[in-house]
Amino acid sequence: MRRWETLTALAAVIIASVSALQVPGRLWFAGIAILLLALVGGAQLHRSLTGSRESKPGPSPQEIARRIREQRNRR
Repeated sequence: MRRWETLTALAAVIIASVSALQVPGRLWFAGIAILLLALVGGAQLHRSLTGSRESKPGPSPQEIARRIREQRNRR
């Protein structure tokens, strides 16, 4: 999850909390919170469908399995 998505989702939660109070215009707060959450959800969906993931370079699963086998053999 990217930083702007995290901050947007946090803002949506805070705005939704305000909409739970007895304040004038609370439906507007709820609508804004829903819109922000839909925006973040749409961004997540778009990223998962297009395959543009933030991958961390690391050892391959075969390399990890090889190391585990070597450690077992040493014991």
